[in-house]
Amino acid sequence: MADRDLQERQQTFKLLTTSSAAMKIVRAQARVQEKSNMKRALRSTVCRIAKKDLDLKTFRRCEVQLLSDSNIHKRLAARKQLKETFNKTETG
Repeated sequence: MADRDLQERQQTFKLLTTSSAAMKIVRAQARVQEKSNMKRALRSTVCRIAKKDLDLKTFRRCEVQLLSDSNIHKRLAARKQLKETFNKTETG
């Protein structure tokens, strides 16, 4: 009889502790969601102020392709040639 009461108490304690742990997890998830919502709201507010009040355009950063060494040299040569062309038209 005492054994059965002890088992029932242990099961009840397990249920209570697991439910309180589950509630802690739910609360933590809610806090994380609230923080992300606040960040999103702040970002949209900043973008709106920049657009309407300051007449600026806002852009989001995105990942870009990395250039190979040959592409870097080709672009550098093209820039130098373009710079020379502009210098010739300005002086001549």
